Amino acid sequence: MTIWGTIIFGVIGMAIVVVLEIIAIKPLKDKAYLGWRLAFYVIWIQLIFSVLNDIFLGTVSGLIGVIIGTIIALFILMQVRDYFIPDQKSADPESPDPENS
Repeated sequence: MTIWGTIIFGVIGMAIVVVLEIIAIKPLKDKAYLGWRLAFYVIWIQLIFSVLNDIFLGTVSGLIGVIIGTIIALFILMQVRDYFIPDQKSADPESPDPENS
């Protein structure tokens, strides 16, 4: 792949990531699960584009950093996951409330 092809590929990857991150801002502020899920997708898309970019460039020097960065990002994202998963009682309106029984 030519240098321009690699640059265009990188810009497309960055654009996709930025758009998804912008879309995720409001759900993340509202602590909605959709925001967490979009952040999860962004991490994997960044990994895929970074690995493909390294393959197209013929280098593997950045691959270790990308893998370490992905592991750290996934670890942090998993640590905050409980704040974004809806409570089962509030998610199911048909379930009986044990306090009112």
